[in-house]
Amino acid sequence: MFDATFVILGSFCMGFARFFGRYELLIIGRALVGVHAGIAGGIAPLYFAELSPHQWRGAIGSVYQLTVVISILLSQVFGLPRVLGGDDCWPLLLGGIILSPTLMFILLPWCPESPKFLLSKGSEQDARNALIRLRGTKNIEIELKQISSEAEVTRGLPPVGLSNLLREPVLKKAFTISVMVVIGQQLSGINAVMFYSTSIFGAAGFNQDAATAATVGMSVVNVLCTAYSMVIIEKAGRRTLLLTGFMGMMICTVILALSLGLLELHSMMSWTAVGGVMAFVIMFAIGPGSIPWFLVTELLPPAAQPIASSLCVATNWLCNAGIGMAFPILMGFLSHNSFLVFTVLLTVFYIYIYRKLPETKGRTIEEITAYFSGVELVTTKRKDFALPVSIRCTTNVEDKCDCRGFVVIDACDVHHVEL
Repeated sequence: MFDATFVILGSFCMGFARFFGRYELLIIGRALVGVHAGIAGGIAPLYFAELSPHQWRGAIGSVYQLTVVISILLSQVFGLPRVLGGDDCWPLLLGGIILSPTLMFILLPWCPESPKFLLSKGSEQDARNALIRLRGTKNIEIELKQISSEAEVTRGLPPVGLSNLLREPVLKKAFTISVMVVIGQQLSGINAVMFYSTSIFGAAGFNQDAATAATVGMSVVNVLCTAYSMVIIEKAGRRTLLLTGFMGMMICTVILALSLGLLELHSMMSWTAVGGVMAFVIMFAIGPGSIPWFLVTELLPPAAQPIASSLCVATNWLCNAGIGMAFPILMGFLSHNSFLVFTVLLTVFYIYIYRKLPETKGRTIEEITAYFSGVELVTTKRKDFALPVSIRCTTNVEDKCDCRGFVVIDACDVHHVEL
């Protein structure tokens, strides 16, 4: 709720900028809204991840991206000159974003706190009540015990900082993959297409009204495909959808470059360009659009998620700003061949994801941590295996515990296991 105050202040600044005749208020207002976007981008995916049941983790984790694309669509519709985008109504358009924090203040008090957070603070009864509200049933003891065991692993451990993410081998691997996927999301060229879609459609031969309508249609497709990805993500898997999306966007950038380059020779190339843009958005929406936001919560243990998520969001917005500033320059130098730059980048990220990213669908954080550790989670006579520090062993392993919440011990040292 504290975060919502930035939007309220920002909406007042932008809404009254024209009244006071101060363009500086627009800059301040946008900066305040940007602070809100940064905070929300870090907290919301974590909150969704902690609320969601294991079998719906990907679908609920995609809700954040769905709200983003719906907001983009609404802003485009209300920003049309015939709606609120004219010379007289734009202050109302910018000031109207105050509706969002108003809804937050009304609805958030009714939202339960994360059971995982409550258990980490030792509030078991509050966590039980929150889980009952979330699941709509009192039959939550098994899930509560699972969440409690995860919270027990990290309780009492020192906070994870940037130095831990960069030094601890397991955390470093998971964090690097998370950041690379986020960078891949932005360097795919999606925001270049979204920011300058009207110009792209204009270059394809559309008049202003047709180009604007095509841009709105593109956002409608984005919303529908993002919603569809929520349906298939638990069946298809994160890795499959990411690879499919990046491969599809790679092909679409080639189509865009060719169609815009051949536009003067063949008038039908304008429709090919439109189809390329629409297909590009579809490929983005089915995986690369939503998965990077919550992937960090599936690759890293809970103790490392807050700092890792914050850094990933910061990286996301920095890349977003960089692409927004660089694309017009690229278009000035390379024209339609600018999209081939994204083809190269998409190829690089496709190869990286193919080689480095494990499938997280249906896997616990313990299994993912063990994967990055290169150890087994199954006890055997000849193999070492990863265990939470809460498991009793004949050796003293407490001093070996790191911020992952795991140690690697020999099987012969295990005396008793409590599940």
